[in-house]
Amino acid sequence: TPVLADQGDVLHPNDLDILCGSGKSVSNHPGNKRFRAIVAKHYDTYASTTTKKEKMKVTQDVMEAIYSSGSSQEQETPRFLKKDPIFEKFYIAKNRVGRDKVSHCLREIKIQRVRCA
Repeated sequence: TPVLADQGDVLHPNDLDILCGSGKSVSNHPGNKRFRAIVAKHYDTYASTTTKKEKMKVTQDVMEAIYSSGSSQEQETPRFLKKDPIFEKFYIAKNRVGRDKVSHCLREIKIQRVRCA
């Protein structure tokens, strides 16, 4: 798993990148669609957990699945990107941001399933 740290590097998101934020442009980004599909595949395992340690393990498994889902032909790895609100440019987020996004998405799936039931 790559270790990501805040960097000043300005990046142009590619189709594997996961954008942090809200709105249609973030939601419709190809990397975010792939992200939600990967998270959804792990939801049943997450739903069967009872301890925080087990939930953290599922989150780590999702992170590993995301990073291993890169394009082997182009040697690209998905990155979690945040947008600088002042300069309107993307930068690589800390690894914790990715874990938090995965955990949040797993909880959101649970909420949506409860609402639909």
